[in-house]
Amino acid sequence: MPKIEVNTMPTKPKRPCRYGDCSNLTDSRTGYCEEHRGLMQRHYEHFARGYNQHERYGSSWKKIRDRYITAHPLCEECLGLGRATVATLVHHVKPLADGGTNDESNLRSLCASCHEKIHRRKKKRRLLISRQNKSECVPVREAVSMILSLSTA
Repeated sequence: MPKIEVNTMPTKPKRPCRYGDCSNLTDSRTGYCEEHRGLMQRHYEHFARGYNQHERYGSSWKKIRDRYITAHPLCEECLGLGRATVATLVHHVKPLADGGTNDESNLRSLCASCHEKIHRRKKKRRLLISRQNKSECVPVREAVSMILSLSTA
């Protein structure tokens, strides 16, 4: 029987670590070497998220989330549009930071795409409201485009 030769794709070249003057090479998607990956993750958790996710979303949340996603395996947003997409996330309708709860009436199962759209809309709304509260004049063209993007998103 003849031997079949299999050509494999070459690997992507390693890049320098994104951390300051670090000269280590990495092929990690984060762009950080092993030495700095944990450090940057802790930095992100502390500064970018604004809260400790393990305090807010502990083991009880994992149980609630698993139970809810088992009962609602399809994205509720997509179902409303006549599509069947597997849900991968459980979303709080009213965020915990705004006084929301983990009650089932405050939860929705969503796919990653719908979850991202919802958060993008909320971010645009907050931006628009914060500008109104600061009594800044927003150019008409910009205000119209923001309002249109809210209604189409």
